[in-house]
Amino acid sequence: MLNDAGKPNIKFQKLKLWNHRSAMMTSSILHFAFLFLILFQSAVVLGDDWPMWRYNAQRCAASPEELPAELHLQWVRELAPPNPAWPESQDRLQFDASYEPVVAGKTIFVGSMVSDRVTAYDTETGIEKWRFYADGPVRFAPVVYKDKLYFASDDGHLYCLNAKNGSLVRKFLGGPAQNKVIGNDRLVSMWPIRGGPVLYEGKIYFAASIWPFMGTFIHAIDAETGDTIWTNSGSGTTYLMQPHSSPAFAGVAPQGYLVATEEKLLVSGGRSVPAAYDRKTGRFLYYNMNEYGKTGACDVMASDDHFFNRGAIYRLSDGIRTSRVPASVITDDIIIGMKNDAVVAYQLEPGAKKAKDLWQAEALPELDRIHMTAGSRVYGSGEDGTILAVDIPDNNNISEISWQAKVDGEVWNMLAADGKLFVVTLEGSLYCFADKKTEPKRFARRIKPLRRRSNQWADKAKQILEMTDEKEGYCLLLGLGTGELLYQLISQSNLHIIALDPHVEKVAAIRRKLDRAGLYGNRASVHVGDITTMRLAPYM
Repeated sequence: MLNDAGKPNIKFQKLKLWNHRSAMMTSSILHFAFLFLILFQSAVVLGDDWPMWRYNAQRCAASPEELPAELHLQWVRELAPPNPAWPESQDRLQFDASYEPVVAGKTIFVGSMVSDRVTAYDTETGIEKWRFYADGPVRFAPVVYKDKLYFASDDGHLYCLNAKNGSLVRKFLGGPAQNKVIGNDRLVSMWPIRGGPVLYEGKIYFAASIWPFMGTFIHAIDAETGDTIWTNSGSGTTYLMQPHSSPAFAGVAPQGYLVATEEKLLVSGGRSVPAAYDRKTGRFLYYNMNEYGKTGACDVMASDDHFFNRGAIYRLSDGIRTSRVPASVITDDIIIGMKNDAVVAYQLEPGAKKAKDLWQAEALPELDRIHMTAGSRVYGSGEDGTILAVDIPDNNNISEISWQAKVDGEVWNMLAADGKLFVVTLEGSLYCFADKKTEPKRFARRIKPLRRRSNQWADKAKQILEMTDEKEGYCLLLGLGTGELLYQLISQSNLHIIALDPHVEKVAAIRRKLDRAGLYGNRASVHVGDITTMRLAPYM
């Protein structure tokens, strides 16, 4: 398990059995003590959680959990093809190129940038437990805190759910208002949450807005109560030097996951290097945008004294770049990466400008990318869906591949939890591996087409489309009724339909129906509200 700081919290205590002064000690008591000891030991070996993106608040992707030496496929679940915010050509902004699950206990939680929902699945069986729909795409991994699940959406809210049943506990508006615009072919907030949430010492940090001139809002809230601890709303108007060496009022534009350390909060700027804030107060500290230009990437990782971004090492104290090393994972202050097809390890000593070489494993042409470490093994992937484990060298011994398997598609990410290895592909499939030999369960994505049941509504939809002479673009549908007009407009046009209706139950039912048909998020979205209350853009 993790403590509130997102660090391993492993404490073992010895069980002591004391002799009672009385002669009433019986065999039943001894049996009870024996059973308690067995149960205690069983509890100790339970698998770790993976409660946030890349395991902890520093995004180190290193779990202390030792996975079984041999892993076997348990189940596969096919999800909708991912629909990221940025095109593939923007390779440094691929924070949502595919799904990013988290795990707590026997549940794996998966957010969807396609159908605007978070779904909980059983880790043992792959069966769905519950689902919850937001009002916009869910692009970042959720965060688990005790019995709560936090996640961010492009609708501008940070949601808090009951992790057991998916019911809404509360939600927090990240921007200053509820204004809606079209973004990524969707109806989203004018201030979408693009600073992925992070948990540290019982506090959730996240950032809303992507355009500094519209304001950037960085928040810290109490994960237990939801109370606001601080908000920094001035970062978008910071007067600083831009990459072209000219000063301007343009500051931090969150694009990626936030990183938290004891003193600092790092806000990824996508292609720029991250900005730093005082984690406890929200005070802006530095943003070296001009010095390093567009040399950053959306994924950031930190240790006690440094942070790592796109192969470069920066001092955490002032954001100054010191050197470059290939860095994929940090475990026990050791940096592990890849160099010339080999797994290599470095160490940064306090005050040192360069990393010290520790060991280098034998070249492994099969390995293209390191995703994580779990216990004493490095887990990575290669071409054609190869996944493999490499033992971390002990006393500089050369390591070889100790386990490997294969999945269909290109591996996007991995995580270790509950004694299992979970693998996500770029195409949108979720694989679960464990020690049990079994016939894998396969959950194919089933599409249930919409049925045309009303000739009346078919004729009305045809008439509307002929009168407007519009079959592409956006359609604002006011009221759902039976849903038949919505379904007919989808089937007879290429319009992306945004439907409003004040009835919560009706919206929920039609969301599910469209989702089963593979249409929700791609062709239509449905929102609770009406034209008089929803703050739509003027062009709508």
